[in-house]
Order: sequence, then C-alpha cells, then structure tokens
Amino acid sequence: MGTGVISTAAKDYVLGNPWREERFQEIVSGVNLSMIPFATWAGEANIAVGGEYRDERASGYVPTQYQSGWSVGNFLPTFGHYDVKEAYVEGAVPLAKGLSVNAAVRATDYSTSGYVTTWKIGGTWQPIQDILFRATESHDIRAPNIDELYNAGTSQTTSVLNPVTGATETVLSRTTGNTKLKPEKANTTTIGAVITPRYTPGLSISVDWFHTKIKDAIEQFYPQTIIDECYSGYTQFCAAIRPDPTGTRDLLMSASPFNFAKLETSGIDIDASYRFPLRRILKNANGYFVIHGQATNYLKYVSASGLGYAVDTSGDISSGPPRWIYRFSASYTTSRYSITAVAHGISSGHYSNSYVTCTTSCGAYNADYPSINNNHVAGLFYFDLNGTYTLPVQSSAKVQLFLNVTNLANSHPLLVPESGLAADTTYSNLLGRTYRGGVRMEF
Repeated sequence: MGTGVISTAAKDYVLGNPWREERFQEIVSGVNLSMIPFATWAGEANIAVGGEYRDERASGYVPTQYQSGWSVGNFLPTFGHYDVKEAYVEGAVPLAKGLSVNAAVRATDYSTSGYVTTWKIGGTWQPIQDILFRATESHDIRAPNIDELYNAGTSQTTSVLNPVTGATETVLSRTTGNTKLKPEKANTTTIGAVITPRYTPGLSISVDWFHTKIKDAIEQFYPQTIIDECYSGYTQFCAAIRPDPTGTRDLLMSASPFNFAKLETSGIDIDASYRFPLRRILKNANGYFVIHGQATNYLKYVSASGLGYAVDTSGDISSGPPRWIYRFSASYTTSRYSITAVAHGISSGHYSNSYVTCTTSCGAYNADYPSINNNHVAGLFYFDLNGTYTLPVQSSAKVQLFLNVTNLANSHPLLVPESGLAADTTYSNLLGRTYRGGVRMEF
C-alpha cells in the first residue's frame, strides 16, 4: 500500500486493456427510372419510380475476461441483422404558369417490424418573378438501428441520488437492445417563401416555418431518471432496480429503449445570402463578395415520455435544442485567392427547463420538477477564419494552398454540472484554437 509502490506489471494486471472488435456490413442494390410521360400546357410532367433492397448486419468479439462488468463500458459484442425492401413513385406536374404540385409515396417492408407506408405532397407558386411560395406535408418514419435492436449490453458504474434516503449510491447500469422496437412515425408541415428581388441582383432570402409531430419515438432512460420515476410512483421503473447481491455496488439497474415517447417541435428557418462583384463599391476591384446568414429559431420542442407530464425543452442544454442556432459568413473570392470569416453559435438557455429556480423555501422534493439555485446557461459564440491561394503554375494542374483556423478567439466550451466530461459536446468547441493547413492538387 502507498504511493508509487505498485509495479508496472501489477498495474497492467489489475487495469488490463479492454477492447472490442465489431464488424458492420451493408449490402445495397437498387434500380431507379425517371421519365416524362406527358405534358400540360404549362410544361412537362416528371415521374420517377424505383426500388431498393438493403441488408444490414453486425457481429463482433470481446475476450471473455472483459465481459464480467469490472471496467468502464464493458461493451459486449453485438450480433444481429435485418433487411429492408422498398419501392417508390414520385412526380411533379405543372398546373399553370408559376404553379406546380409534387407528390411521392414509398412502401417499405422491414424484416423486424413489418410494413409501413410513407408519403409527401407539396407545391410551389410563383406569382411574380421576385417571390416564390412553397408548402409541404409529409408522413415519415425512422426505423430503429442495429444498436437499438440488438445491443448485447453495455455495463457502466455510476452514481445516483436516492430520493428516499437523500444518499448518493453506486449503480451498475446495464443497457441492452430491444428487438420489438417499431419505426418512429412523424407528420411534418412546412410553409415558406423565397424572395429574390429583381432590383437587387444576387440577393436571396428564404423563411420557412416547420411543425413536426412524432409518435412512438424511441426513448432510452438512464439510472437517475429510473430511480426518480420509481420514487414518483411509476412502478414499471421500479422493476428495473434491484440490490446488488454481491455487495460490490448498492444497486443494479437494467434498461432498454421502447416506443412510448412523443415529440412535437416547431420553429422557423431563415436563410439569406447576397453575392455581388466588388467593383460595385470599389472601382476597378476584382472578385466577388458573398454574405451568407443562416438561423433556426425553435419555438417549441415538447417531449412527452408517456409518464404523465410533458416538458418544452427548447433552450434546455441537457436534452433539447437551443432557442437560436446561427451561422454568419463573409467571403471575398478572386480567381487566385479567397478569404472567409465565419461566426457561429447558440443562444443562452437553461440547464433544464424542468428545474425550478429556488434558493429558500423550495418545498418537498419533486422528481419531475427538482429545484436548483441557478438555472442559467450562457450562450456560445465562435469565430473561424479560412483562406486559400492558388499557385500560378504553368501546367494543366491546379495547386492550391489552404489554411483554416477554428475558434480563433480560443473561446471556452460550455461547461455543465455533471460527471464525466462535464462539457457540452453538441455545440461546443472542445479543442480550443486549432490550425489546419495543406495543399490541394487537381490534374
């Protein structure tokens, strides 16, 4: 016992070197045919038909000594396969000058979950040259992937707060797949417009509103949620908890994904760009200047897990999208070189929209709406810079030098109060300022 007394051989024997070998195989074959079967007075009709067959398989190997649950992860090999047969038909027909409709239908048969039909119908209307209106209604699916279906089991030791005793307890959590999963089903509506004013050549602005409802969403619960919901009276979660008979940990938990969640989201997508020759503002200047901006505003992102309550998680850094996601760029390009500045980030939000901000007199513990003294999360803003230079070589080859600098200001990632990495990995830059340069050649 003591510091520095263990030998390298003894440490390697205790810690080991867990590893897993996994193989994924996909076989795809398909046929597609497009045609112009007829024409109306407003233009030609376009029809496309086709079919596809896809087979997906997974297999793997993990040494026996690494399957006993003694180390972090303990990934077991996944074995499983499924195949998909699909056929589709889609078409677009002009009805009048500036007015057209389009529609599509797809028949899909999964070997695991059976048959499903998806479809889409939409249209565009351009009453004048400067503006185009568009709308789409669709019924879509997302089938479970191989890991969600056949995951043999992942073991992880973690800790949870026991709402009964208030004590922190260690848990061995085991997550497995579920072969009875069915595809998620969604209905989506989009309505928007594209503005290209003739008096400002190069300017394009589009605004689209979207609304999506998903049912039978595949939901996975984790240890703290499982014990909280058991305490709140949802007995199906209590069945996943039992004491560890070996006494190594306090509790054992098991969980699999299920089709019982619902999701409803809506928002606005905005895209604007303006491209113009620099000589418009600087006489005799070469090259083009391009300004481009994109932003998405989530108006709501309501998740209902089927447990009797629903939460709008827009702006919730732990389980939902930010209220705003944005990206702006400005580029100057000539035949020889280019330089682009990019700014991107997200708006501020909350650690969780389920939390109740409170410092005193917080009331009894509520697993659905726990209290917190500070629920504010700052937004993120990053600045990148990219440049290229084409060498004046006397040959048919094109040689270009490039340099990309990401996170130019070396801004910090968004830190979150949790175990493990303790940083947001979806929107944050975790590496700090980075440089990437090289040479591109075309012959």
